[in-house]
Amino acid sequence: TFVKQVWINSIILQNPIVSSTVYDIRYYLKLFWEFIAGFCSVSNSTWIDTVTSFSALRIVSLMAIDKQNLRIQAQTTLASSILTAQAILTRHLLAIRRMTAENQFVSRLNTNFYLSYSPPDLNNTAVPKMWPRVYNNRSYLNYRGCPHSILINSSHQHFVMTSGMIGDCFIADVTLVSTLKCFYNSTCFSLLHKESSKNVSLLLNSSNNHFLTNPTIQMLFNETMIDSWSTEIMFESFYQQCNPIQCYYSYTKQFSAIFIITTIIGMYSGSFIVLRLVVPIILKWIFRCRNRSSTADVKAITTVPSCRHS
Repeated sequence: TFVKQVWINSIILQNPIVSSTVYDIRYYLKLFWEFIAGFCSVSNSTWIDTVTSFSALRIVSLMAIDKQNLRIQAQTTLASSILTAQAILTRHLLAIRRMTAENQFVSRLNTNFYLSYSPPDLNNTAVPKMWPRVYNNRSYLNYRGCPHSILINSSHQHFVMTSGMIGDCFIADVTLVSTLKCFYNSTCFSLLHKESSKNVSLLLNSSNNHFLTNPTIQMLFNETMIDSWSTEIMFESFYQQCNPIQCYYSYTKQFSAIFIITTIIGMYSGSFIVLRLVVPIILKWIFRCRNRSSTADVKAITTVPSCRHS
């Protein structure tokens, strides 16, 4: 809801620049949510690119992979890709912020510089000059920025401190160092958006799974705005994509000395039992064959025909 353009446009309708002071949060509010919407868009694009690149990767192995190892390998690779993308995104943002600060660009809200005219000279000519703003005795020219509390001008110049929101020299810095704590609380939210507070659902603490309570926008951006993510490993599809004609696999196992000894003894014991049962049968069969052969020879000798002499 809060990052949709309809909501961002409604902020201006509800709260035109009611106060010229840069300490009033409503001075920043529209640009505050525009920056968050931009961070969400960049984070979403980064996430899509990361997942697309991950989907193009191939898992090649010389050995067959079981389901558990495939899951671990896929999750580790995806987590590494996400961390790399987050680091690159954070470095790019840091480079932009440093370049902006070093070149001393003037904010459109005049939160870092303001225009002032020097006293007229002899020719009654006032010379315009940009002067750095000072917050709590800290100037914008300080490389660490100028963070300060920002308030809400509730009524009759009565200022109320905004919970969780910090001011700074640039709206990008304001957004990154602030939290969304005010958008969890109905009282604080109604101070910002009186007319629309009844029609907008507030943020819920229970909706956060990963982030701590009231994280800064910088912390959210460092995690590419991802509170949680899950993976579904389709093990069957992994081998269907490969679809080999044949699969060969082997495994190496080291046996203990006790196992080897007992196995050898078992083999000899088994062989002894088999031989003890088989050898007598074989010997009986051999002796029986020999006895039959001897009997046949004796009969052949005793039946020799006699010859008569005439």
